Amino acid sequence: MKPLPSLVLCSLLFASCTLGTDIKGTDSTPLMLAMRLRAPLGLEERGAAKEPLRIELAAETAFGDFRQKTSGVSTDYQLVQLGAGLRYSLSRGKEYSLDLLGGLIWNRAEIEFPSGGSKIRSDRIGFGPQVGLELDYRFTPEFEAYGRATYGVLLGDLGTSGQAEAGLRYKAMEQLHVFLAYRHWRYRNEDILGNKGVGDLDLSSNGFLLGAEIRF
Repeated sequence: MKPLPSLVLCSLLFASCTLGTDIKGTDSTPLMLAMRLRAPLGLEERGAAKEPLRIELAAETAFGDFRQKTSGVSTDYQLVQLGAGLRYSLSRGKEYSLDLLGGLIWNRAEIEFPSGGSKIRSDRIGFGPQVGLELDYRFTPEFEAYGRATYGVLLGDLGTSGQAEAGLRYKAMEQLHVFLAYRHWRYRNEDILGNKGVGDLDLSSNGFLLGAEIRF
């Protein structure tokens, strides 16, 4: 190989390796929050069986700090996600229901990366489609167990947002349910702050989720 092409090739390889440092970390947050609403589309007739299609709105958040796996540096973050979509009952009985979820999500991620004696802030907003499944099992009139998994693609943010949770709901009032679950939320973003030495972000947030759900 000739000296000049070799030098150019090595320079390109070195540059590609130093454009950005990927960040990966896991946070175990004591408590996360969520608010959800279910409502019928108004198509069912009085006395008829409940329609399989319903609207769902959701607002949820996770915040805290995670320790980067490579450097051990503590990094602050906040995830906020809003969702609007439909629930379709694939199967429904007296005690259980299996629903398919589909719709759109809006996600905002605020990350503060330590840099010397100061912090570099990244504020990213993404919007895109989300799909999921939820299984509910009612073992008493007031209590039900549930499991839920969703996955969304954030087109404007070049990222993804995936969640999985399992927990219990309590019917506090006729239309108000409160729930406590354990949730895993994984947020990934490409080139989150590439021009300042930070490449891709891979953040996992694990912890208990406290929320309220309104059903009409």
